[in-house]
Amino acid sequence: MFECLAHNLDLATGKLLRPHVRQGDRVGMDFTYNAPKSVSIAREMANLTGDPSIEQAHREAVKCAMTHLEADLQTRVRGGRDGDRVTGKLMAYRVNPI
Repeated sequence: MFECLAHNLDLATGKLLRPHVRQGDRVGMDFTYNAPKSVSIAREMANLTGDPSIEQAHREAVKCAMTHLEADLQTRVRGGRDGDRVTGKLMAYRVNPI
């Protein structure tokens, strides 16, 4: 699914999502959420005793931030109607550190 979107393809039809793509256009954005050093140290110390609450708190904070981000997402509208339109839609994935 993600690969289709990264290549600008509609999952249902296989057609281009954006038919007027120019060389160098960006199909997505990368957001990286890293905990502050103090949180990372506390997490490592907690892992010694098996307490997963610090990791869970960070995941919840990221989820909250992504919810706010999604609510404000916009797309450009062109074709004589230059402007921006709120979509409120986001596709995201999380990569867990090893």
